[in-house]
Amino acid sequence: MRANQAMSRARVLGLLLLVGVLLLPVAAQAQSPSWQFATGGYVHSAALSADGQVIVIGSRDGKIYRLDPNGKEVWQFDAGGTVYGLDITQDGSRIIAAAENRVAYMLDGDGNVLWQKDFDYVLTGAAIAGDGSWVGVIPDRAKQAWFFDGDGNPLWEATYTVIPTAVAIAGDGQHAAVGLRDARVYYYDRQGVEIWRQQLKGVVRGLAMSNDGSFIVTGDEQSQGYGLAAEIPAGAKNSILWSIAAGDKMQSAATTGDGQLSAFGSRDDNVYLVDETGAVKSKFGTGGIVFAVALSTDGGTLVAGSEDGRVYGFSTGQSAAGYATSQAQARLRMILIPLAVIAAIAALVLWLGKTATGQQVWEKQGAGPRRLLREIWRARLSYLLLVPTVGLLLIFNYYPAFSGLFHSFTKWNPGLPTKWVGLANFEAILYNQFLRQGVVNAVILIVTGYIKTLTMPLLVAELLFHLRSSRVQYWLRSLFIFPIIVPGVAIILIWRNIFDPNIGLLNNLLAAVGLMNMKTPQAWLGDPQTAIWSIVFIGFPWVGAFALLLYYGGLISIPTELFDAAKVDGASGWRRFWTIDLPLLMGQIKLLLVLGFIGGMQEFSIVFLTTEGGPYNATYTPALELYYQAMRFNNFGLASAIGTVLFLVIMVGTIINLKFVRSATEFQA
Repeated sequence: MRANQAMSRARVLGLLLLVGVLLLPVAAQAQSPSWQFATGGYVHSAALSADGQVIVIGSRDGKIYRLDPNGKEVWQFDAGGTVYGLDITQDGSRIIAAAENRVAYMLDGDGNVLWQKDFDYVLTGAAIAGDGSWVGVIPDRAKQAWFFDGDGNPLWEATYTVIPTAVAIAGDGQHAAVGLRDARVYYYDRQGVEIWRQQLKGVVRGLAMSNDGSFIVTGDEQSQGYGLAAEIPAGAKNSILWSIAAGDKMQSAATTGDGQLSAFGSRDDNVYLVDETGAVKSKFGTGGIVFAVALSTDGGTLVAGSEDGRVYGFSTGQSAAGYATSQAQARLRMILIPLAVIAAIAALVLWLGKTATGQQVWEKQGAGPRRLLREIWRARLSYLLLVPTVGLLLIFNYYPAFSGLFHSFTKWNPGLPTKWVGLANFEAILYNQFLRQGVVNAVILIVTGYIKTLTMPLLVAELLFHLRSSRVQYWLRSLFIFPIIVPGVAIILIWRNIFDPNIGLLNNLLAAVGLMNMKTPQAWLGDPQTAIWSIVFIGFPWVGAFALLLYYGGLISIPTELFDAAKVDGASGWRRFWTIDLPLLMGQIKLLLVLGFIGGMQEFSIVFLTTEGGPYNATYTPALELYYQAMRFNNFGLASAIGTVLFLVIMVGTIINLKFVRSATEFQA
């Protein structure tokens, strides 16, 4: 009787807690957007005119989009590469853009090019004065920041010991700021004279200034957002007025004309709206890492660009009280959910131990597992000796494989809670234009790889095999095999120098025979029309040592009686190749086809060391996109999904190869 009463009380308690959790409104920490706009890739940059009527967006699909205040597209401009940096004048009449194809564009309000400048480096940031009188751009790998007048003529440049990561110019055009990878922020006047520098905690990500340059906001990779004063307050040790903490690394920053409101985009998928004291007023949610954020001068309009390829428009009118209420609801939910789980577990334990039905279930369902445990205990020494091997397999083989499979269905950013997103990552793969181009390039590499593998190594193997002198055969075979000791990375770097447009052997050789004008040299790896074919050409004349050894080993294993019989029958060398050599080499050919397919689908190093996927996306491969998603964009969930798809494609392709390509021995069987 008492057991039933205890059971009833536990059930009632668990039910009440569960109902409380369900009835509690979901914590509305992240406010809903007023509108959304979809681009073709990650949104890396955004800017607003002073009145918020002109919105410009830079995307990974190489496009600059102009939107109206309702998020409708007005026009788009093809920049030819990911638009990492973007800024606009206060009246919206001029737009400066920094692109991955190493070009800075100055556009008018209608998207027409006013001027453009070519650089030697990928450009990652751009800024413009409110009246368009001067601009600044920063590169990816050079330790400099360059500033130009409104017509693109050089004004001044700043040199650093590390790479710059962010740049901003005040609305009145009297000051500029540059953020660096070593967590420093430099503050300059219009002539490039350094006024001060401030040390932060992490790599500077995002930089913005008020109209008069008296207030600067910036974020860093230590999940901190800062408000900085242009003039160090009396009695203060530095220019930091306040700082806030986000749920993950900061990626972007913006502020209003008077600096009374600031916004920070973070890797935790949220935009933090902060007042002049550093207090968080609101938090706006997006569908991914917030790479770009912009505020109108009056702070009424907030635009955020996310890794999900969408632009989000928000109204910043939520009160601080509403945000505080949502925070209180979240805290209450965090208390009630664990209590509900504990109550449910307690109810289950009481049911199994105190009720006749529960005891019956325990005896019936637990008999099998208990019997298995007894058997294992009897042979415990054998199982104990297997533990190290099984443990190593589980840790280094099965765990990474199943972890990748599981995380392909999640939004996984190490250091943050993992979110289950179902098939969202695989849907993103379908619309990823870089991956689509990568598949095309992978097919090109596989097909050309087959051609190279089935021709030159086989030809050289046949020639070596038919040499009469065993000594000459030995030394020539060794000469063809010696290159295998050279690291593959070294070979790729040598070929990259061969293709160099200015000092490369190929252009200079063509110039020497009158086929190339060195005043306008061909950039083999820098031209989208020739880049992938230049990569295919690497390794000429393509006598791979591994394939050569396989073919040569197959030829010397063919019984000499077959060759003698062919000679007696009067077969020519060509006829003997097709009827004896090739059928008996099908085992080696099958192996090379399987390995070539796997290698082509996983091709990474040759592209990464030569073009890094460029120019634009001309040489992307699936493996390179996987690497960038994981290492550059910290999107391990999508990277895992790409890895899962590659595994399935490679498995299916390998099965097809093994099924349809058979050796002569297999045909006889």
